[in-house]
This record gives sequence, C-alpha cells and structure tokens, in this order.
Amino acid sequence: MKNSAKKILMVLVLVLTAQLGFATTYTTAQDGDWSSTSTWDANGVPPQTWSTGDIINVNHALTISNDLVISYYVTNISSNGEIAGGKKITLKESGSEINNYGKIDVSDIDIGSNSGEAKIDNYGEIYVSSTFTVSADLNNKYQSSSIHGYIEVTDIELGSSGTIANDHHIKVRNNFTIQGSADLTNNTSGILYVVNNLNITANTTITNDGKVYVDGTIDNSNGNIQGSGKQCHSDGQTDIPTASGGVVQCSAGIGPIDGTFPIDLIFFTANPNQNQVELTWTTATEENNEFFTIERSQDGQNWDEIATIPGAGNSNELLQYSFVDQNPLEGQTYYHLKQTDYDGTSTYSEVRTVKLEGDMDNSIKVYPNPTLGQLQMDVAHVDIKEIHVLNIIGQDVTTEVSICQNGAASFTLDLSNLPKGMYFVQTSKAATKVYKQ
Repeated sequence: MKNSAKKILMVLVLVLTAQLGFATTYTTAQDGDWSSTSTWDANGVPPQTWSTGDIINVNHALTISNDLVISYYVTNISSNGEIAGGKKITLKESGSEINNYGKIDVSDIDIGSNSGEAKIDNYGEIYVSSTFTVSADLNNKYQSSSIHGYIEVTDIELGSSGTIANDHHIKVRNNFTIQGSADLTNNTSGILYVVNNLNITANTTITNDGKVYVDGTIDNSNGNIQGSGKQCHSDGQTDIPTASGGVVQCSAGIGPIDGTFPIDLIFFTANPNQNQVELTWTTATEENNEFFTIERSQDGQNWDEIATIPGAGNSNELLQYSFVDQNPLEGQTYYHLKQTDYDGTSTYSEVRTVKLEGDMDNSIKVYPNPTLGQLQMDVAHVDIKEIHVLNIIGQDVTTEVSICQNGAASFTLDLSNLPKGMYFVQTSKAATKVYKQ
C-alpha cells in the first residue's frame, strides 16, 4: 500500500515538473503554412496540445489550412507577423492569449468557448469575414498614432461573460449583439461603427465615453447606453431609431463618421532619406475618398500644398500610398496629410516632423543595397552617436539588429533577423532607405 502511494506521488511530481519546468517557445523562421515544419525554428510546429507556459512567436506571414485552436499558451504576433486563411481561431482554455501587433484575417474567431479567462490584446489589424464571438476578454488598444488596434468584422456576438474594451476603431458590417450581463466599454478614444443593428438582448449597460455610430436600429428594450460619449447615425445628424419605435437622439457636435470611418488611416510616416523625405501612408477602408493632399510647413502654423494623390474612392482593403519630397526644406519641417471626400469634406492626419541638415549628400553611405543581411555603413566626416533601424511604419526594430563598429567611421549592421522588406537606417543626421531581400 505504501509502495503504491509512493508511486502515485512520484507520478504526480513528474507531471507537475513537466508542466512547470519545460515550457517551450515556438518561433516562425519564414513565411508559410502553419502546419509546415519549414515554417518554424528548431522546436518545430507547435503541437496540437500545448503545455502551460508555452509561447508562440509569429514574426512572418502564416496561412492556416485548418481551424486553429489555442489552448493554455500565449501567441505573440509581431508587426511583421500575420495569420490568415478562411478558417476559425478558437481560444478555449484559461490562460489562452493572443497579443497582436500584426494582422489576423480569418473567417471566425471565438474567445473563451471553455473559459472566461482567455483574451486578445489587439494593437494591429483583425479582419473577420463571418462572426467574432466574445465570451472572454477582447481589448482593442491604442498605444500611439502608429500602433493601435483596428477591428473589422461582419457580426459580433458578445456573450454573457464577455468583455470588450475599445480604445480605437471597431467596424461591424452587419449586427452587434450583446447577450446576458456582458460588458462593453467604448473609451474616450474609441469609435464603434455598426452598419446595421445594435441589439442588447439582456439587462446590459453599454458604457460609451467615445463615439458610437449605428446606421440600423438599436434594440435597447433590455439595456441602455450610458457615459459621457456621443451616439448618432454615421451622417452625424440623424437620430437612431429603436426597435420599439422610439429614437436615440443624435448627440450634438458628434460630426459625421467620415473623419475616422470609413476612411481609416492606419499610419502616416515621414522619413528623411539623404536629401529627400519619403512619406508613406496606409488606409484600411475608404468611402467616397476623392484625393489626398500633402501639406508642408516650416513653423507648424503656415502650410503649403506640395502634392495631390488620387484616392481610391471606395475600398474595403488595405491600400498603401507614398510620395517623395525631392526638394525638402532645410532644418525642421512639418508634414501632414489632408483627405478630401467627393463632397468637399476634409480631415487631417497627425503632424509628422523631419529634421534635415545641410551638406548630407556624401556624409553617410550604406551598401550593399538591397542586402541579404549584412550591411556596411560608412560615416566619414559625421559624428555618429546612435544608430536606429525603423520599419516601414516607423517602429524601431533596432533590438533585432546586430551593430558592430569596425572603426571611427565604419559600422556593420546584421539585418538577418528581420523579415524581407524596406527599412530606414537612421542617425542623428539622416536616414537611408535599405531593402532586405
């Protein structure tokens, strides 16, 4: 009897040790299918059953050919990472978590089907072509002008134990249904746009301190909207009808949705490149967008138009734009983007600041460009205190780069850990565009 007890105790100890002491990190090695061994590092494809504490790092574009179930572990999707495919992602166990700085583009997402402790923190883009079911925690974050969450779905079903906290933009192309004692908080910087109906099917209170636009009806017979925010039709002037025949009055001064939705500016950057300035921007959706105007200022107060770029009119996909200011002003210069609709309505982006010094043509040389990984930088006659590497949306990825100083005027940069794409090698004097192959 004693021996049996000892054996059972030893088995329990071994099980606990395996769970607590041997957590594994799985990291992507290249673009590819989730289930392919060539997609992952030496630890291989993440198994169907994970241990508590396991971590998945997605730094590349992955395709899922089957439904993906995330149990117990944390999945980190970097700004260069992507999970896409016409399949469903399910977070079904306590501790299951996705931190998304990149892109998720799938058919369905279900958070917390078995547990109320799963969550998604979104700083990137999430597109769901069918239903997003939330029975745990969904946090749509705003970290900065270039790092913030955008979610676009066909339908959202917020379950009785689910919570949604929105600090940026959520667009629901059909219906948003809230069940039971769920918790929906639209914070000060949050904008929620429901193209069809907002249905509150139980005794639930929505806290809105931002802006809520509904183009269909609101069924608030079993709940209500409170908070210091504003509600209206997307035109900014029409009351929202309720399912019971009443109306939710349009809040004064809310304005039409065109300034933020459906023209959604994901980012706008301005980066010096030798004696030029490269401006890039991306939109998530566009509606009635006639053109963009790039404006430049020496003092941040008086602005001059330097270029006009045609818009896409109407679009529901990511679109990228760029322009090179070949004759920039010397010293500190301000840029912003003006977007104009067909009806003449205009909105402005946040301001970007660039500082150019004179006589920079031959001050910094970077080669070979494009590069497979190793990059040589010569900085004759320039005092270099810091070197930074930025990706195309302005995020600092220097921690992923090995920098070795070969002498007073020479550096070697190893970009091998970065995905293929365009980057900026930036110093206090200039920024040079490089391409990683």
